[in-house]
Amino acid sequence: MLEINLDDYVLTPERERSWREAMKKRAAEIIIRDFTEMVAAMDEAEEERLRDLPYCDFLETRYWHVLRRYACLKHGDHCDRCPRTVTLQVHHLIYAHVGSEYRYLEDLTVLCDRCHAAEHGR
Repeated sequence: MLEINLDDYVLTPERERSWREAMKKRAAEIIIRDFTEMVAAMDEAEEERLRDLPYCDFLETRYWHVLRRYACLKHGDHCDRCPRTVTLQVHHLIYAHVGSEYRYLEDLTVLCDRCHAAEHGR
């Protein structure tokens, strides 16, 4: 009969930390892969299509969702103005490159909802 040691399956703090680190690394790999694939598929026609969308529709595109996740990853998953790590939003510093932000990542910053609202005077 096969003996099972249940202690091998206990989630210790060390195992949990290791698991969380592995999941965070895998999530980062997926974000980078999605961004790389998106950039490879971009062309002038797609940039123009994105640029011509109403801004609220632009923010719902797969392009923006991939770019947003990538920007958050590159900015360390925290607000650039305060230490918050929740309710992060990507803010355009300038709007000249809407649809081609992937080439101008310096035009984006990551802000929490509070700092983003303050940036817009709300």
